Amino acid sequence: QEYKSLCSDADQAVIAKHGEAAYKDLLTHPTRILCAVPMRHDYLHRRFAFTFSTMVKPFHFECADIPRAHVESARTAAVKRAIELRMTHIMFLDDDHIIPYDTFLRLWKCDAPVAAALAFKRIQPYEPVVGTWGMMGEGQTGVILRPDWIRTGVRKVDAVGFAGVLIDLRVFKTLEDKKLDWFKWGTLGEDFSFCLSCKDAGIDIYCDTDLILPHVGEPLIVNEETFYTFNPDMRMK
Repeated sequence: QEYKSLCSDADQAVIAKHGEAAYKDLLTHPTRILCAVPMRHDYLHRRFAFTFSTMVKPFHFECADIPRAHVESARTAAVKRAIELRMTHIMFLDDDHIIPYDTFLRLWKCDAPVAAALAFKRIQPYEPVVGTWGMMGEGQTGVILRPDWIRTGVRKVDAVGFAGVLIDLRVFKTLEDKKLDWFKWGTLGEDFSFCLSCKDAGIDIYCDTDLILPHVGEPLIVNEETFYTFNPDMRMK
């Protein structure tokens, strides 16, 4: 009882939802995390700042101040910083999302080289940013988004957005050894280009499609219910 009284409300919620053993393992595990938030401005959105502050974190958890001149450059700089600090993982969070209190724990429990949460586009039709590779117009490789994957648990995916993602740093060494790009901006965004490099390197990507990071839209907070409101025919029966 005394032990639990020292925990925050978020800590106690994690214990209630995931069990005390998982919580203690999180706090004592030797995993070393660098969390990078490529910032759009010189300040954080208040919803992100508050929810990030209440997210339950492991003992070895540091944050990197990464200015976002170009997002691909910001992500690359963050990875290099994590390697310099001898971290084991890097966690990327976008500063225009709401972060559930158990975000880190759920991504960590995926036990995958790349584990991501699910987010939705901030503009109509508010699609989920997860999918499979396919051929798009003019014969270019693109991502076919999969609304039917919403709330279907932890699953292997081809590509996913980086609103919230936990990556084992050994992934970057593998990509480097195979002369594959980390983050590249072009016909694909830097997150999808990373996923394509992982595909070419044979690295698995998983998404917890039950872990929703609501997007701070204009002016809506965009989650799966927003998507279904504008796309009622896509709601799972």
